[in-house]
Amino acid sequence: MKLYTKVLTSIFFSLLSFIVCAEDFTVVNVGLSNNSNSIFIRVQEEFPHGCSVPQNIKTFVWSIDNVLYKEIYSTALTALATGKKLNISYGTSSTDCINNHPTTKSLFIKN
Repeated sequence: MKLYTKVLTSIFFSLLSFIVCAEDFTVVNVGLSNNSNSIFIRVQEEFPHGCSVPQNIKTFVWSIDNVLYKEIYSTALTALATGKKLNISYGTSSTDCINNHPTTKSLFIKN
């Protein structure tokens, strides 16, 4: 019985590391950083993440090494310019971080 409980507990915590959330966010600003070679999107709403920055730092980051970085930047900038919400899906584990900030799995502009 103890082995069974340990196995189930192990599986449960393994699954937690793959949890992905999807929420609508109001974009506050969008930018590029030459220091970290990344795109950043600051949002109005707080969200849970597993990165080492405080929870009230409401910023998503993408590496410009990502082949879609121009599209990501363009999509976020369009959401900011039009005042529309940006739906962002993101992971909540510490492996879903770039430069200690959360990164995302996908994003799109809400109609």
